[in-house]
Amino acid sequence: MVYGKLREMGADLYTDDEFEVKAYESALRSLSMSASSCGKMRDKLQKRGFSQVIVNSVLAKLQEQGLLDDEEYAKSIVKHELFVYCRSKKLAGLKLKSLKIDEWIIQDALDSVEDTEVFRIHTEFIDCAISRILESLKQRQLDEESRGFELQKEFRKLLGKAARKGISHELVNRRWRELCNLSDWDL
Repeated sequence: MVYGKLREMGADLYTDDEFEVKAYESALRSLSMSASSCGKMRDKLQKRGFSQVIVNSVLAKLQEQGLLDDEEYAKSIVKHELFVYCRSKKLAGLKLKSLKIDEWIIQDALDSVEDTEVFRIHTEFIDCAISRILESLKQRQLDEESRGFELQKEFRKLLGKAARKGISHELVNRRWRELCNLSDWDL
């Protein structure tokens, strides 16, 4: 139900305090399903027709109670993007921008994760993918020519997958050469 339209239709059906309670309950329902940033919650409440004054009041109350915390939310999103989806810091930052988080909070969240940790995660991701590729090719028992063709094809697929995650081509190439023992094979 859009409460702004209710107000227009019923003029004095609800007082401002009752609208604030309804906005607060709406925000709590939304937060019970998933965490949110202040910017996204502001948009949700405004789309439901609540006035700017009521939205600001509700957001302040939620922040005071610790139910909306952009800094913690940003850190959890960054860790999720980096360690679950194995994406780059740049892509994690873009995700946070889409969630309407302030630039300084985004930078703090990205800085909270060490570059060496990200490199380790990306290396593990690439190593695991290469191991699966090699195991799959072993099971297929291909002749040397077919094996070379399949290796090239799988390498190209892996490059594309890594690029979509923001993982450098250089890392993929280096790990591929090391794990496949292909120091003399030109990719």
